[in-house]
Amino acid sequence: MLLPPDADVVVVGAGLTGASTALHLAEQRPELEIVLLEADHVAAGASGRGTGLLGPRLGPPIDIARRRDGDQLARRRHLDSVAAVDRVRALAGRWAPQAISPATGQLVVAQTAAEASLLRRRARTYAALGLDVSLAVTDEPWAAATRTALAYAPAASVDPGLLTRGLVTAAIDLGVQLFERTPVLGLEPGSVGHSLKVVTRRGSITARAVVLAVDVTQHPGSLPVVPGQLALQVSAGVTDPLPEDLITELGGPTAPHILSAAALGPYRRLTADGRIVIGGGPAAVLAGATSRTLAAAERNAWAWQRRQLDAVHPALAAVAISRCWSGRISLTRDGLPQVGRLAPPGLPSTAEVWSAGGWNGHGLAATVAAGQRLADRVLTGSAEPPLRPIRWPLATHPAAPIVRAALRLSTPAAPANRSRGPKSFEGQPGATSYSS
Repeated sequence: MLLPPDADVVVVGAGLTGASTALHLAEQRPELEIVLLEADHVAAGASGRGTGLLGPRLGPPIDIARRRDGDQLARRRHLDSVAAVDRVRALAGRWAPQAISPATGQLVVAQTAAEASLLRRRARTYAALGLDVSLAVTDEPWAAATRTALAYAPAASVDPGLLTRGLVTAAIDLGVQLFERTPVLGLEPGSVGHSLKVVTRRGSITARAVVLAVDVTQHPGSLPVVPGQLALQVSAGVTDPLPEDLITELGGPTAPHILSAAALGPYRRLTADGRIVIGGGPAAVLAGATSRTLAAAERNAWAWQRRQLDAVHPALAAVAISRCWSGRISLTRDGLPQVGRLAPPGLPSTAEVWSAGGWNGHGLAATVAAGQRLADRVLTGSAEPPLRPIRWPLATHPAAPIVRAALRLSTPAAPANRSRGPKSFEGQPGATSYSS
């Protein structure tokens, strides 16, 4: 199929952000010509590689957010994250019901006394802000030393690859044109008014507005991006199906997701077909990394995850981790996604170039919400100021513990029993997103 010469809006990237943007545009203005471009295939990036823990939280921890931004903004941001979870559940129920299953919440557990103290402080902050997040006593093995957790809701288990494809299919049904394997090479000024020319390997499209729905970890260097994001490689795995009695003992598929309070600590969930998806552990900072160091980080992560899984229940030692994979996440200095207008050099200041990225490992709900926000901004012609670059003084920003943990955990470890599988786990049982 040939590219159209013109479009009202071009969305670059067919992951969750791009799918949500295109769908919300088409739902609100079905008469518009909307084109969705993807360099590879739908959900080829982070939206097809992860663990599918859908739950609230956005930005830095609530105590840091309150101290930095004040009560009103910290409270609103958390409530927005709850609304984003509900939005994903509603969209999945409508467009991809097979991609979502219920969970009774999320437990963020303390593995050490210091983490327990941290969770107690955050529980006090949530209470002071009138938010429904409470301290809980837990028998979770990862928290055996403290029995302390924070309980979050709502939550669900999602396969973001299936969800992304469901949203894209819905957008196509509403008239959006999808072009896969169509890398975008750059943006140029258009020949008419404030238009833009989107240059691809298959030709060019002139558009009134362009949405760059590609995270920095997947970003081609020829496209504008807001500087200040740091990319990490992270890894995950999924087990063979568990015996029925063990599934029941672990709480069944609707059991709460379990997440460690530690930076890059372990996290897991049970899938609808009785597997455990597990993530966390050694990560690699992509800047300056080589294929050798990235491969070593993968091996270390998968061995570490095997040990974490064995600590959950003795019977799990006999259950293989049948597939392992890796993907990339991006961190921002302030712990918040970067969603808004860009002012790329070489393009008119009036050019409508929008961007979203920097999900900090919590993108499953945030990407879908960002797509709705971007669609609203494009349709209203919002004149909000462009996003500004933010420098990275490592010692002072909320992501510092994650980066330090990545550097610490990336050191070589002794091999452990593991089963290695494909790095890409898109479309397989239990395969979902790094986002939590």
